[in-house]
Amino acid sequence: MLFAWRQCWKSITSKFKVDVSFFLLIFLFFFSPKQTLLGKLFLALCLHELGHWVVIVVFRMKIESFRLYVGGFLIRKEDSFQTFSKDIFLYTAGILVNFFCVCLSRDVEFRQVSLGLMFLNLLPIYPLDGYQLLKCILEYFFPVYYSFYFLWGISLLTLLVGTIFFVLFRLDWVYLFYIFYFLFLELRLFSQRFVAYQRFLWKKSEQKNLQPKRKIRFHFHFKRFFYRYHSIVMSDFGKEISERELLNEIFLGKEI
Repeated sequence: MLFAWRQCWKSITSKFKVDVSFFLLIFLFFFSPKQTLLGKLFLALCLHELGHWVVIVVFRMKIESFRLYVGGFLIRKEDSFQTFSKDIFLYTAGILVNFFCVCLSRDVEFRQVSLGLMFLNLLPIYPLDGYQLLKCILEYFFPVYYSFYFLWGISLLTLLVGTIFFVLFRLDWVYLFYIFYFLFLELRLFSQRFVAYQRFLWKKSEQKNLQPKRKIRFHFHFKRFFYRYHSIVMSDFGKEISERELLNEIFLGKEI
């Protein structure tokens, strides 16, 4: 276990990045009259991410990047195609830690901060845990290609509702800053969708077909029907075409 911790720490430090938005958070901290509250928020964020780290270490997940940004920490794991249950556990770990903080802490203000952080992370906004959890569920039942557009629409709708709340209840301008920052992330995610999906297919082609199989009918646009947690088998006039054959057609040009 000690060796696993060392390997995980080495992986984190080698891929660690600090987003420019985090420096804005530091600026706000030093010039804010609510430094005590912000300090407790930062502590709650650290404990939240600690829950994710523990799951990553226990299941020895590979980390692609570790970014410190205005919303806390953004851990992006490699497409190693973990099981559905492991991914669900990963994205609920931080929320569960905040829940335990609410139940066990004697500091009323810290409990309120932890509760607020817990509910915030349940929102289906990229890159929050609520978005990642909904992503896991959708990609279990539906192809990754179509799940993305549905998720993106839900995330934008949630940001729109947040903007309406900001206007109606005249919330602090900091909330508006977060809304615009998450909107920026949404637009960047959308602009990179085709490259990200192509990368997903490439990673799929490198994996062994050990996932549960799902049989579907052959479709002309078969490239859009790959699942994250399943290996597909397409049937075409009685002939079954494996996922490996389909991916070879995409990347190697081999005829099916």
